[in-house]
Amino acid sequence: MVPPVSSGSDHGGYELSDLSVTPDRIAGRFRLNGLNRPTVTIDRRSGRIVLDGLTKFRGACDLVGDGDRRRF
Repeated sequence: MVPPVSSGSDHGGYELSDLSVTPDRIAGRFRLNGLNRPTVTIDRRSGRIVLDGLTKFRGACDLVGDGDRRRF
């Protein structure tokens, strides 16, 4: 997903801005490069993750741990 012109990251991670954390959802934006600031949304109950920018991605995380319903 990293384009040829990238804003860089901190060891593979990007800082989130406009961060919103609720019991059900984590959402924010990150700067991939000058033209692409995708939003990331994580459903904390289902584990679904959505990246919505010039490149779109949808996926799911597997449950890890003691079986707690919350995944994040």
